[in-house]
Amino acid sequence: MSNIIVLVKGYARRDDRVWVVSPTSVLIEDSGMKILVDPGANRELLEQGFASNNIDPSTVNGIFLTHCHIDHILNLRLFPEAILYDGDTFICDDRIKSYSGRIPGTYIRVIHTPGHTARHYSLLVNSEDKNIGIAGDLFWWKDGEKQLLDEESLVMRDDPFAEDMGLLMESRRKFLGMTDYIIPGHGEKFRVIK
Repeated sequence: MSNIIVLVKGYARRDDRVWVVSPTSVLIEDSGMKILVDPGANRELLEQGFASNNIDPSTVNGIFLTHCHIDHILNLRLFPEAILYDGDTFICDDRIKSYSGRIPGTYIRVIHTPGHTARHYSLLVNSEDKNIGIAGDLFWWKDGEKQLLDEESLVMRDDPFAEDMGLLMESRRKFLGMTDYIIPGHGEKFRVIK
């Protein structure tokens, strides 16, 4: 069973003509490894998240990127020694290797959830006998926006940055069927209503 710690709750808001954004950053402890999901763009909040949970950032073994939008990856530079994972490859130094199904050496399942981007991946983690979905921008909300949590509202929700809205809706429906709770890319964790 894995331990999940939300280090930073993601936010997204318009300020004049610019977006002010950083995603939810999650630390998963599994099989002796510490995997940081989406290190984000706000260095100060990420450092505060580690400090308030008494975790030394240098103990992070790996970084998992749900997708490569800049707000999700900017803080990569803070972890030069960590192995970098995306949905089906990982790189250590200059060596790239393929994998499938689970992050190597862990029980963390990797699910291809395209639509927001073609190479968008979400994670499925068993924690406290619940299936927790770490969804990246499969689901996200702007600050102050009401999170409507019935299945149809979640599936049909507009994403102005989606590369393929039809594919995104398919991915959302599939992922909702796998999870008990979802941690979105920006917004509050929610329980999936079955």
